[in-house]
Amino acid sequence: MQSSASSKSVMRLPMSAASFALITLFPSLAPAADEARDRAAINHTIAALNEFPLSTGLFVDDVSSDLARLPKVKPLASRALVPTVQRVSLTISHEPLGEARIDLEPAVEILNPNIASGETRFLTPDIAVVDGKWTYKNGETTETTPLFFVMQRVGDDWKIASLRLLAQ
Repeated sequence: MQSSASSKSVMRLPMSAASFALITLFPSLAPAADEARDRAAINHTIAALNEFPLSTGLFVDDVSSDLARLPKVKPLASRALVPTVQRVSLTISHEPLGEARIDLEPAVEILNPNIASGETRFLTPDIAVVDGKWTYKNGETTETTPLFFVMQRVGDDWKIASLRLLAQ
């Protein structure tokens, strides 16, 4: 009769080359997945500069920005962001059997002019620099201003630490 210690034998399976490769490559794939997620978050933050009114959560507290130096132009194209409501107002009539009215003011995304992100380079896991551009299409002419962003990770979010207009 076998003792209980010897009856708990471990079944050993041969490791295939594919299994070995996955195990050894998996740690190196994790940073690539994190970097892709970070790039998407950075692009999302920069794209939010096209929303009006502008969210204050896009910038670090001590931001250095040339955003106000962009040319002042009248937006030629925009669209309402349906799932987002920027402001709600409630009006109640003071008449007997009066009505109540609720007005929802949606946030608006400006399509023209537009700020877009380009190539992203990570300097550290928490700091990235991004090429971008501001584009304004007015009939037959297109005006483009190159931008340079310094992005900083703050907690789980990526925020704009610096925004510079570059010479053309």
